[in-house]
Amino acid sequence: MRLGPKAMAYIMSSVCCLPVGLVQAACGGAPSTSSRLTAKGGSVYDSETDLTWQRCSVGMKWVEAKGCIGVATRGTWKEANATPWKEGWRIPAPEELETILEKNCNNPSIDERVFPKTASDGYWTNRSDGTACWTVSFSDGRTTTSFCGANFAVRLVRAGKEF
Repeated sequence: MRLGPKAMAYIMSSVCCLPVGLVQAACGGAPSTSSRLTAKGGSVYDSETDLTWQRCSVGMKWVEAKGCIGVATRGTWKEANATPWKEGWRIPAPEELETILEKNCNNPSIDERVFPKTASDGYWTNRSDGTACWTVSFSDGRTTTSFCGANFAVRLVRAGKEF
């Protein structure tokens, strides 16, 4: 079957505009982080780092039996780091965010059973040198610098065990 230009344009526009991060991660083997992560409700405790993570990206809400609902909010580095997060939540350092990367998975590079609907995109960290700001990419697991005015997602962390 041959598609005409209008049909092809419709298909391409539909494909290009799917929400980021809704594709199931491709994992080659059991996730390496499984043994040290404990999920309870909307939080995940990492026994190796003594950090508690929000399961959902900022802008999404945890709903039991449904997971992360909504859309991740994206903003600039300044917006993310200037927000007065409550109850001890904060933007993680690059080294902290790297600890939840899943080496056995890509696109996104995270265990989606623990952190559902994580965007296959960059996530802001708390680090900047004034001209560039650090992100951790959950599409390929790399830590890079980005234009501080770009829009990326945020996952919050806090010290200690919450539950």
